[in-house]
Amino acid sequence: MLANMSHEVRTPLNAILGMSADLDTTALSEADQQKLGIVQRSAERLRGLVDDLLLHARIGEGRLRVEPAAVDVRTLIMDIAQAHLPVARAKGVALLTRLDDLPPTCLIDPLRLHQIVDNLVGNAVKFTPRGNVDIIASANEEELVVSVKDSGPGISKEDA
Repeated sequence: MLANMSHEVRTPLNAILGMSADLDTTALSEADQQKLGIVQRSAERLRGLVDDLLLHARIGEGRLRVEPAAVDVRTLIMDIAQAHLPVARAKGVALLTRLDDLPPTCLIDPLRLHQIVDNLVGNAVKFTPRGNVDIIASANEEELVVSVKDSGPGISKEDA
């Protein structure tokens, strides 16, 4: 059922994303370009929520497949940081990365790592009123460790 609902939501959502990407922004006023940007970011956020719902459903059903590949983790994390940088800057939050001890590639599932780190960074930026959000990654021969630290209020013990 959730897969059908996802398909029903994704079809118009993909149309919104596709059509908004096709608009010639040079012909739009600055105000209309800003509105188009809001539409695109909102649609991307909605697509992320649909993806998260499907992920949770697959986990609950025991159908989650992990697909490891050799991935440049540094680039993956920098792409995530760049995506969140405009919101962080607008709030006066410094978004910092420390990616010192990373090999050229790590064997991981890039989709899952992206989902996890993107959600953590998004929440950290969203709930940090001012200060820093740090994305820290390191690896050795056996493991990859990624941390997202922020100066926000954190999660209360009742909500943990």
